[in-house]
Amino acid sequence: MVDAADNARPLKLTAVKKRRRLWRLWMLAALVLLVVASRFLLAPLRVSSGSMEPHLHGDPVRGDRMLVLRNYHRFFQPERFDLIVLKDPRQEDSDERDAHYFVKRLVGLGGESLQIRGGDVYVSVADAPVRVVSKDYRLFRDLLVPVWKETFTAPASPFEWREDLVEREGGSVRMRGPQLSRDFPFAGRFIGTIDNSVRNLDGTVTPGTHRVHDVLLRVTLESDDAAIGFVAELNEMGDTFTFVLHGQRDGGEVEILHLDADGRTRSVKAASKGLVARRRQRIEVWNIDDHQGVAIDGEPVLQTGGFEVLRPGVGEVWCRPAFSVFGGAATVACVEIERDLHYLASDPWTIPQDQVFVLGDNSADSVDSRQYGPVPWSRLVGVPCAIYYPLSRARLLD
Repeated sequence: MVDAADNARPLKLTAVKKRRRLWRLWMLAALVLLVVASRFLLAPLRVSSGSMEPHLHGDPVRGDRMLVLRNYHRFFQPERFDLIVLKDPRQEDSDERDAHYFVKRLVGLGGESLQIRGGDVYVSVADAPVRVVSKDYRLFRDLLVPVWKETFTAPASPFEWREDLVEREGGSVRMRGPQLSRDFPFAGRFIGTIDNSVRNLDGTVTPGTHRVHDVLLRVTLESDDAAIGFVAELNEMGDTFTFVLHGQRDGGEVEILHLDADGRTRSVKAASKGLVARRRQRIEVWNIDDHQGVAIDGEPVLQTGGFEVLRPGVGEVWCRPAFSVFGGAATVACVEIERDLHYLASDPWTIPQDQVFVLGDNSADSVDSRQYGPVPWSRLVGVPCAIYYPLSRARLLD
């Protein structure tokens, strides 16, 4: 007599073999896709130099390792300020195995005339006027370089505080201000240096050689009541920008005033939700690419069409961000200073239609189109899409 269990065993073994065979087929297919992807779609790349600090860490051994989406530019048009990977334009005859690859930022487009002055990029097309290349809030906030973060815990600070308006409370300060007036006293002022210095992978700092005035000031605070407002000041050489946010009780209006080096004043205003009492809020004011703006909790509430600094050589002074509250008191938890990318000057260039102009974020330590000129589209390899190592920096790249 045959046991039913004995009859069932071959069936079970056959099912197991089928599952194993199917699993092997899936593994083989995945391997084939991986080989195809590595050959035609994705390629690894190690950032070997410091030309893109601090957004990409570069080192011959410990540099960021990225995945590059190959041939992206053949199907989609890269936009200004996108990261791109290119073959060294100075190695025109090198084959795929011997070529050196760079990662840079696309800054100039075909058909443009380009020049760099005062850290900013200026372009013109045909007979159009020369204009500064301006980045909107959504773009530049991902490109800013940290300068200082004040959390009121360190004994030394590059801020100068008015003792009659500021009182320390552990990891924060209480700030009081009178009613807003023409000669408003600022409670805190940054007196440190804002230049094009860069913090390296090993923690050391490469000193800057040029002053930077394109700056964002971020203040995290909680106001006591709806009547309290916020005021901040940024300067670029001899020009001063004042940002005023009125409390909700006063209608929540926001205003930006520009006092230029010749003593002329211009302003722009807008309605705003203002500061909300007893709620921690993040206020940002900026002067970047000759454009100024205000954002509350990551949402812009006012942006100018651009108060251009007409006489940038007047007043060789450092940028000294300052801020305060008025009409009452507020608790300030954190103050941050960030700067824009600062490109060192080069000769003017005219970019052919089938080429692009590339720059390194760390302009003082970058060999780029300022030295070897515009880059033909044929030298582009693709765009970086992710950092996969070290794991502490692993992330997708926009």
